[in-house]
Amino acid sequence: MVAEWIVGLATAGGAELVGARETATWEAVRASFARLLAQGEESQVGREIERFDAEAASLARVDDALRPQLGKAVEFTWQVRLVALLEDHPEAASELCTLLLAARGPETVRSEPLPFAP
Repeated sequence: MVAEWIVGLATAGGAELVGARETATWEAVRASFARLLAQGEESQVGREIERFDAEAASLARVDDALRPQLGKAVEFTWQVRLVALLEDHPEAASELCTLLLAARGPETVRSEPLPFAP
């Protein structure tokens, strides 16, 4: 069974990735998450960025009526990947929390607490 803190943190991460795609911070957010998912494998960073860009492009192309539904599917896909990462590398939780705090900005940190590892 997956620990509750992993699910909470992965859920926040997936939501952040999908939400950031139409913002000025998209390139920085996707690069940070790509490095996290690559876990030190520099050759994987580019592949992760390509995946993020492909998902963002899919969301941009889909009909407006279907975008929320596809957005939820994409968000879930990244949540699953983040769950797998955190199960295999629980030490990555602190880096993911740092990424989320940086992506959200200081004004949301106080009003939207992030899940964290015990």
